Amino acid sequence: MSAVLVGERYRQLLASPLAQSGFEPVFLPDSTKLDSRLAGHADLSVCLMPHKKAILSRELGNNHAIVNFLTNRGIAIYLAEKDLAPDYPADVPLCAAFVSGRLLHRLNSTDKVVTENFDGEKINTKQGYTKCNVLTFDNAAVSSDASILMVLETFAPETDRLRLDWGDILLEGFDAGFIGGASFTYNNVIYLTGHLGGTNTARLNAFAEKHRYKVKYLTDSQAFDVGGILPV
Repeated sequence: MSAVLVGERYRQLLASPLAQSGFEPVFLPDSTKLDSRLAGHADLSVCLMPHKKAILSRELGNNHAIVNFLTNRGIAIYLAEKDLAPDYPADVPLCAAFVSGRLLHRLNSTDKVVTENFDGEKINTKQGYTKCNVLTFDNAAVSSDASILMVLETFAPETDRLRLDWGDILLEGFDAGFIGGASFTYNNVIYLTGHLGGTNTARLNAFAEKHRYKVKYLTDSQAFDVGGILPV
């Protein structure tokens, strides 16, 4: 069975839907280093890299159960250079995204261990919550953040880009969440935590079909940002 990493605080909402979709959910404890509203966001505590590498926050690196689970799946584990902290941008060093063979992040905030373990081109964006803000697969990117899509247009022009309207995705404690935090892809399927608004749904469905992907909804509720669901 394929496994995914997701925050423990979302167990009640997602354990059954993920299992029914064929995934073993592995729940990560809340970070004590982050803003309490974001403490359960996996994409702030783990950076899953190409070639079966994972950079863990120093706090999560002390969780032997998680480390052993990942190691047993053939994933090489590295610890971040610095501890996370609650205030931006000290909470985003691991929140990098990967698309079209490139690393995409606010590079002056990226943890040194992430950049040292990626040999490809690195693209700078002003958005530090990069992984939260963008859904990437193959040579495609979906985001409501125009700045991310503009950077990709300039520095990774072969990347097909879709811009969604902002505001469809729930994030407790904030006005709205983001597509990257509410989705993941696996075996040519885009999984969403819930439903988007009508316009965004039509756009995403057409974009997915163009790339021979399907869209599946884990719940019948409005889409909600959980800080990423990370396939391992």
